[in-house]
Amino acid sequence: MKAAKSQLVLDTFASVAMITVCITLLWGQVVRRAPPAGDAAEGAGAVRVFREPPAYSVGDVFGTVEGFDAAAAPMTLAVFLRSGCRYCTESMPFYRRLAATERRARIVVFGAQTVPTLTAYLDEGGFKPDQVLQVKAGVLKFYATPTLALVGSDGKIKGVWRGRLDDAREREVEAALH
Repeated sequence: MKAAKSQLVLDTFASVAMITVCITLLWGQVVRRAPPAGDAAEGAGAVRVFREPPAYSVGDVFGTVEGFDAAAAPMTLAVFLRSGCRYCTESMPFYRRLAATERRARIVVFGAQTVPTLTAYLDEGGFKPDQVLQVKAGVLKFYATPTLALVGSDGKIKGVWRGRLDDAREREVEAALH
């Protein structure tokens, strides 16, 4: 009986210690990667739009993607989607609008699924991006769909929007592309 109680106390202590270590490590990552408070553009709200680009490149987020060349246009809107993603499907009217308007940025869809699978999904939604590329699942640094990243010709990420965007955030994306 005493041994079982000791084991329970030891297991509880080990669990609490492990959680504390994980939180400490995660906090260190967040603090180290967060831009200085003065970097966020005025009026940006919850969306990260930077005056000075963060030290992230497309390779930091998507890994190496065969066929992607950031220098092919002054700006690229990288749209990370997945067929079957509810928020991706709900966002299709917005993506169609972006693709149909005159803009200074090209639109490239990235996904972990095969290009034919992604293309069929995009065709079904009526969204015609400039390029569709597959990202190898093993090199992804995240897996949140939909995610939009505005990428400069230098490959640096200038802004990021995640999830189903409300009207104000859609206008931010549209403004960034025009």
